[in-house]
Amino acid sequence: MENFKTQYSFEERKAESEKIKQHWPDKIPIVAEKAQGSFLKPIQKSKILCPCSFKVYQFLASLRTKLDLSQRDSLFVFFNNQLILGDRTISEVYTKGQDPDGFLYVTYSEHENLGN
Repeated sequence: MENFKTQYSFEERKAESEKIKQHWPDKIPIVAEKAQGSFLKPIQKSKILCPCSFKVYQFLASLRTKLDLSQRDSLFVFFNNQLILGDRTISEVYTKGQDPDGFLYVTYSEHENLGN
């Protein structure tokens, strides 16, 4: 499966993120993709709008729902190959890790050891 950055040009991605931010200024545009080697299923729509005020653990709960995972199943989310801590807001993560195209790219996996 092709990832979001290879499916769309930088210009297309930049225009899309700007459009999203204009229509929903209180939301963060996120692209969530399965980590290479993960056994979890890919989510149907990798583009997610997340409220700025959401904590990472709230984002994990919504992602867990999209993946149809129980609370007992492990789920880890990374940006820039680093594990995202649950008590930070998505806005904090976005400020630190947004891509030049305006999206926050995260990968998810059932294994914690994929990050640094």
